[in-house]
Amino acid sequence: MQAPPATAKLTPPQSIYLKDTDGAVNIDWSVENATTGAPQQPTLTITRVTEDNTTTKVVDSERLSGTSGSYSLPLQSVKAGNLKDTYQVVLSVENPGEESPSTDSFPLYVYDADALKVQNDKGETISALTMDNTSKVSGTLPTDTAKILQLRQELGLIEYIGINYDEYGWNSFKDGIQWLSSNNNAISVNYKQGGLYEDIRNFSFDSYLPETKMALSGLANGTATVTATHAATGMSAAVQVTAKTLQNKFYLFQLTPAAETTLQYTDGTGASKTVKTNRDGVLALYEPNGIASEVSLRSGSGADIYLGTIYKENCVPASGMPQNCSFIP
Repeated sequence: MQAPPATAKLTPPQSIYLKDTDGAVNIDWSVENATTGAPQQPTLTITRVTEDNTTTKVVDSERLSGTSGSYSLPLQSVKAGNLKDTYQVVLSVENPGEESPSTDSFPLYVYDADALKVQNDKGETISALTMDNTSKVSGTLPTDTAKILQLRQELGLIEYIGINYDEYGWNSFKDGIQWLSSNNNAISVNYKQGGLYEDIRNFSFDSYLPETKMALSGLANGTATVTATHAATGMSAAVQVTAKTLQNKFYLFQLTPAAETTLQYTDGTGASKTVKTNRDGVLALYEPNGIASEVSLRSGSGADIYLGTIYKENCVPASGMPQNCSFIP
């Protein structure tokens, strides 16, 4: 009865996606059904292929002793400008009387550990980002009702970021990116599905395509570390994000009746202030010291005088947005 042929067997590491700073990787090998005394010495070949098509035999048909063992492969630094190297690991064992040897193989993908960067919407690599709309409201504000309402729509704290997708040959299927904010109360990371951006915590995705742009939303004054992590290797890049919202600084008044109205209040320094709405009872107000009191209202003339008060708790802010203050007698 003829013995079964010897079979080459390789055991890949836990992950075949590595960083060039991971040191050496152990490659476990064995020969199954080896026949004692038969010339079945296994050989190991490891070929490194770079992205610029340079091929190097890191291990060239090295003969291994015994029927099992572990080979320690030191990883080389990826060449500057390349994302990764591919190592092809092949174990081969000859069987007497067989035309072809038994082989087993697997690839290793070794990435430049410093390749991943976070970039802004201009394609610039960043490590810090400040979200601040003060410059949009600290100058002359519009008095036209339509322009005031349009201004409010433009005051959401939103910035778009992504990774350095155009710098390397990132693969849409192998190079998924995970995103995380360390402080979702201040800074949320949002993904566009359909036509709207939504907090990534509402999705069950493990990772996102490397070409995807994420929207950061400033929800409250504060800071957060936003981290992008290469899901396959664990390499990461982070940006420190600071949100400076207009909460308690910018106010939008919409009053009824729709008429020019005089407003009086005390700011955060104790100074008394008097301002007026437009003829529609609408006012965009930037008050850097905040409104510290209730707001007294007066409109009309002669016998048709309207008086009113807006209490502080009735000026309701949306997340990161200006206060909306309304009054209906």
